Amino acid sequence: MTTLTVITNVGDVYGSTVAANNALEPVFEFSGAKIGYNPQDRFMMMTEYTLFVTNNGNVFGSTVDVTNENIGPVAEYTGTRIGYNPQDRFMVAWSNFLFVITNTGDVWWTGIGNNTLSPVSHLGGSKIGYNPQDRFMVAIGDMLAVITDTGDVYGAVVEMTPGFVGVPQSLGPIIHFAGSKIGYNPQDRFMVASEYNTLFVITNSGGVYGAAVDIQSHNIGPVIQYSGAKIGYNPQDRFMVAAEPVPPIQ
Repeated sequence: MTTLTVITNVGDVYGSTVAANNALEPVFEFSGAKIGYNPQDRFMMMTEYTLFVTNNGNVFGSTVDVTNENIGPVAEYTGTRIGYNPQDRFMVAWSNFLFVITNTGDVWWTGIGNNTLSPVSHLGGSKIGYNPQDRFMVAIGDMLAVITDTGDVYGAVVEMTPGFVGVPQSLGPIIHFAGSKIGYNPQDRFMVASEYNTLFVITNSGGVYGAAVDIQSHNIGPVIQYSGAKIGYNPQDRFMVAAEPVPPIQ
């Protein structure tokens, strides 16, 4: 089950799990490390059960254990720097990669492994996320997706090199998703995507709305409102991500 996770400007982390009945469970506070509280912390994203934050291009990560409601020690990743240029507009995480999207639509990526980042590479192919109306950006399925201020959703597949251990090679054609619109209201504050191909939008009053994304047919399902707890509405709430439970240790 997805847990909507908010990080405050003092580094505290809170979560609310999305239950099967389209309701949010009570908000809980994670124990453990603090993260994302420095003034220079610019982007925050989540992949493979790890929370990443960039700080002047340096990347720090911490494991999120939803099951035990704990944030692990924060470690600095060695290797390259990413996400520090003035033109860097969005940053998302997918699989074992971090992607930064500039205000000209160029996409750059780095691989994550053993607390090290690989050299930054330019992703060829389409450009994305450069229009003035582009409001949110997420990674969902095998796509980078942008949501505009009119609620339209556009996505492009991250095409990989051949082989068992592929790396990003190019960004496929931009596809306009049919179906519902989402994330266009002035009060929409955060947008996150879950590993279960659902877009969640969180309003400035803590309301949560979601829509299932059909990657194959390029369609956004009906938008539903979630009952239960509210989250992400406090002035100190700075970042928001979607976390999944850590698999049990075998």
